[in-house]
Amino acid sequence: MAYLTEKIAIIALLVIVAASQASKTIPSPDPSWDDYQVKACCKQGFIEVSNYCVQCSAPNVFDAIDQRCRPCPFDHTYNNLTKQCDCKVACELPRQLNANNICECPVDQRGNRRMFDEVNKKCNCPANLPLWNGKYCVACPAGTEFDPKEQQCYHCPEGFVRDLASHACVPGF
Repeated sequence: MAYLTEKIAIIALLVIVAASQASKTIPSPDPSWDDYQVKACCKQGFIEVSNYCVQCSAPNVFDAIDQRCRPCPFDHTYNNLTKQCDCKVACELPRQLNANNICECPVDQRGNRRMFDEVNKKCNCPANLPLWNGKYCVACPAGTEFDPKEQQCYHCPEGFVRDLASHACVPGF
């Protein structure tokens, strides 16, 4: 009889364990998840959600509240470097916000990146193409030099040099 009681107790214990395991089923994946896998260890770039590793495609991010992939809120912008939403940054004109949420001067029509001058609050052409013609940055003509203060190219006659204070051509060495 003790043997039968022991068998019934073991079976009852197995039924209890099986019933408790049945309540731990893996929830269904959400259709907004662009990529997911059943969790073992989440790879870099994936977020652990229930028993899944979830990844959202740019420019969507995972919303932990409703457990879905969603675009950034209207007052945020997607950051390609961090793969997260950042607060929108107000750029000082003429700079613009790039895809990485950084203010920078726009490129010219030829793809040259201009640099922002904090003192004068304007975008300047790179040193090798110092002149802005309204569409793109250009080099000074051969035989001339660029005067950064006057923002123009100049040429002094032979035997003369540009005076840095007055910007006039003066007899030189």
